[in-house]
Amino acid sequence: MKILIGINTLSSGGAEVFSAELAVAYRRKGHEVTLVVYGGILNSKGEYLQKYLKANDVKTIDLSNKAKILLPYYYQRMVAKLKPDLIHSNLEQTDLLLIITKPFNKGAKYIRTLHNIKILDTYPIWLHRFLFKSYDKNIGCSQFTKTHFQIEELKKEIISIENGVDISRLRTDGEPVAKNKGETVFIVIGTSQKRFGKYQKGHDLIIESFKQIREPYKVFFLGNLQNMEEDFPDALENPNFKLVGIISDINEYLSIADFVLAPSRFEGLPISIIEAVCSGVPLICSNIEGFLPFSNYSTLFFENENIKDMILKLQEAIEKRDYFKQLAFKNKEKYIKKFDINEVATQYLNLN
Repeated sequence: MKILIGINTLSSGGAEVFSAELAVAYRRKGHEVTLVVYGGILNSKGEYLQKYLKANDVKTIDLSNKAKILLPYYYQRMVAKLKPDLIHSNLEQTDLLLIITKPFNKGAKYIRTLHNIKILDTYPIWLHRFLFKSYDKNIGCSQFTKTHFQIEELKKEIISIENGVDISRLRTDGEPVAKNKGETVFIVIGTSQKRFGKYQKGHDLIIESFKQIREPYKVFFLGNLQNMEEDFPDALENPNFKLVGIISDINEYLSIADFVLAPSRFEGLPISIIEAVCSGVPLICSNIEGFLPFSNYSTLFFENENIKDMILKLQEAIEKRDYFKQLAFKNKEKYIKKFDINEVATQYLNLN
């Protein structure tokens, strides 16, 4: 079967990583797979994904050198040439570009994955109704995406298939290393910038909370941190904060992490957290619904946006660090089985 996957760019975002890894999973199942972007390869993570796709025999088409006004024409021409049996779109901009090819690609199945819940901030409600009606299947990347979708009448049309990751690229065979003393290492993964008017990943909460932590610690911030200097000057003055930025390989930091810290205000089902639990790293998370798939003894939950509660959980994590690491190691195999991208690809291919 010929499969075309669409995504806006190749970059460090969760939807972008998911799309690339799903493309490889489809290819490993024997299908002929092409991935198309219109926004280009944006950073070192995007370059890594491009090489990853090529190494796994997935073709990549980059239309970023084309005038945006002409993109509908180029998408139409591409689909006419490839004649894919399955088109799998990700993110609304690409959804629009691919759905206009449907009248000229009769017999093909058109599906899309919904990665965002705050969709009315980008497009009007009539356009979302059009997309739901036009695509054969609308899949939420988590149950949270379905239950919190902004348009009530369309919730019933959403099928939930949880995100997954390519387990083969993670280091999942290491044993937890006990620390009798010394600093506790936290890693924070994701952009420090605002989404929909708020710091989605909770960087403001992190910086305030650690002002009250007296025990030795280090916090490594990974992701797009371009606004940190302007928005969070306090972070630059804290010698225990290390601003790493965008990276292509998460393994180096997961291998030294005692905890992954995720005080997000809202999420779908973040790829970075799936990577952490499949690597046997315990979590400290806000108690939002998007993190409920990680509800386990190795996860410490605190009330969303409650700094006092977050400080208490940080202190508990430091005090019982080795205990939580042992629990996370024991839970690892369950998460690997649950979030294997190859199993996720099977669920998508079995959609009727």
